[in-house]
Amino acid sequence: MKRKKILNLMGIVMTAAFLAVGCGSKTVPSVDESAKEENVKDAKGTSETEEPKTENSETEGGTDKNQEEKNEQKSDTTEDTKDDSEEKQQVRTVKIYYINDETGQLESEETEVKDEQEIWTCLQNTGIITEECELLGITVDEESNRMELDFNSATGDRIRSMGTTGTEEILACIVDTYLDAYSCEKIKLTEEGNVPDTGDGANLDGYVGRIEL
Repeated sequence: MKRKKILNLMGIVMTAAFLAVGCGSKTVPSVDESAKEENVKDAKGTSETEEPKTENSETEGGTDKNQEEKNEQKSDTTEDTKDDSEEKQQVRTVKIYYINDETGQLESEETEVKDEQEIWTCLQNTGIITEECELLGITVDEESNRMELDFNSATGDRIRSMGTTGTEEILACIVDTYLDAYSCEKIKLTEEGNVPDTGDGANLDGYVGRIEL
């Protein structure tokens, strides 16, 4: 009887101990699992924090790009306006002098040109000088109202081949045309940098004024 009581008591104690252990047990996450969870949280938090910065960066980039496009458009417009202005300034109306074949008189006609080469081409078109005749260059001194004009040897040959009357006519057309075109009073003619030899004794050493026929 006593042994039976002892066995019953031990059974009660073991049952109570088992229940105590079962009730007190709790699953504890391992260190590795906790670290992983913390890393995931940190990564998520960092990503959420950096997103607004990325949006700001994209916004700033878009603004800079728009500004660059506006600057380029403004630059193109300015250049176009400048080109149009320069073209308008270059084109001007001048008088081209020539000899009327029927009357033999010195006459003129107005035409639009951009530079001294186009003036020379207009003189060639009148027939007073030939295609072989070339303008080598001009210089204009606006303060003294004087200019210099240099032509090639073919032009000198053309002048010398025309006789006294023809020489005066060619010189009058060249001189009067360029003096009027550049609003100058005097002009100095040179043949490839040297004093032209007209062949008829005319003196072209220095500056000359308008030639009236």
